[in-house]
Amino acid sequence: MEEKFNPAVATVKGTFWTYLSQFSGKGLTLLTTAILARLLGKDDFGVASYAIITINLLDVLQDLGVGLALIYHEEEYERTNAGFWVGIAMATFLCIVTWLLAPLGAIFFHDPRATAVIRILSLTFPISSLSNVHDSLMRKQLRFGRKIIPDFFRSAAKGIISVVLAFAGFGAWSLIYGQVIGTAVATIAFWWICPFRPSLGFAKKFVRPLLSYGIASVTVDTLSAVTLNIDYLFVGHFLGAAALGVYTISFRIPELLIKQFCGVIGRVIFPIYTKLRTSREELSNGFLSTLHYVTLVTLPMAVALVILSKPFVYVFFSPKWKEAIPVMQWVSIHTLLRSMTFNLGDIYKADGRVKLLARLSMLQVIILVPSLYWAITTYQSIVAAAWIQVVTAFISGILKLAVAGRILRTSAKEFFLALKLPAFGTVVMACVLTITMHSFREAPIYQLVVGLVVGGAAYLMALWYMGRDTMVTAGKVLRMAISR
Repeated sequence: MEEKFNPAVATVKGTFWTYLSQFSGKGLTLLTTAILARLLGKDDFGVASYAIITINLLDVLQDLGVGLALIYHEEEYERTNAGFWVGIAMATFLCIVTWLLAPLGAIFFHDPRATAVIRILSLTFPISSLSNVHDSLMRKQLRFGRKIIPDFFRSAAKGIISVVLAFAGFGAWSLIYGQVIGTAVATIAFWWICPFRPSLGFAKKFVRPLLSYGIASVTVDTLSAVTLNIDYLFVGHFLGAAALGVYTISFRIPELLIKQFCGVIGRVIFPIYTKLRTSREELSNGFLSTLHYVTLVTLPMAVALVILSKPFVYVFFSPKWKEAIPVMQWVSIHTLLRSMTFNLGDIYKADGRVKLLARLSMLQVIILVPSLYWAITTYQSIVAAAWIQVVTAFISGILKLAVAGRILRTSAKEFFLALKLPAFGTVVMACVLTITMHSFREAPIYQLVVGLVVGGAAYLMALWYMGRDTMVTAGKVLRMAISR
């Protein structure tokens, strides 16, 4: 008898293994970043960010959304093989175009150093295209435990190479070479753990269906990439490499703890939502459950980062990065707001409403771009860029939830009920943590350790008092997910 598909177990299982792989890798990345922050200057991080921003913006075009299309459609070798070669062709073309147009980056950032770093980092396009299909297949098959291997080796190789080269005096190039080598190592690992092997010929009949779904998704992903990177572009263009370096560092811890967690959920939940798309009620329940459990993690994380931002920066990056503290506080709130609506895009994609998602994303870009331009040019401050991101995320989040409510036939009351327990626990934690920090004025390392222990204990006790059944259920689902 075939076992009934359980979305809760599948989600938790996928999230557990994927987050374990990402967190182990990103934990190593945080460690290496802490070392690099002491070895490199603000300017070095800024110059490397020129290339990283550019590649992040173009990365959504790399496979024209074929990876998502392969997850969406039924698995078939000929379709997968066609997707592999389409991805290779597009990535190679994108690398060549980026290499030729890299001098435009130097003009935009008013820094000739941008040309070379953009060109070298563009090599990651063809390298990663060799394993994009392998990655998509493992996500489609919900084999997230196996994905630990390439994800970890990517971060390990990138971190080790970057630190070694930084010690050797390579400056910004240590970050660039680390990225390229990390991508190559991950590609080799994907081929090792995934049995798919492409054949030279491919069936052209599969190309059009793959691209028709994929390109629609690319439109959304492009708008999302603009939303996530336009602030970096403006900071680099108007404020220079040093300011961009500080702004980049400000995102490191919120990205590791909150944004990375949401990214993990997104990679896990899309293939699961596609299995539930035939039932509106199950899709709605799946989203509300995801929202509830995501905010159980992200809400206390964000508030704790706001309160503990100073000891976090001083301990991990050193006092020379103290300018990042107020930015990190706003960034933590921004990533929290995004975590509440992060997976709505997967609902739209799984339900085939990609055009609607594109319209909502376009509206967010229309609000964000002029607002950021005004804030940065008026105040000449990276803090202004961060608080504009918060305001925009709040407005767009309300709009996205309203539209999702109509699609899923879910009321505002149901949304608030999903947030009730995380909000209660976080308020209790914030009160206890604030009192503790005002009373405990020791060295930053002691403040950080005591704050994390006291805040974490207060949050868990509040959850146990208010939502004991939820915690027991979550524990059971987690045990089921890990044991399977």
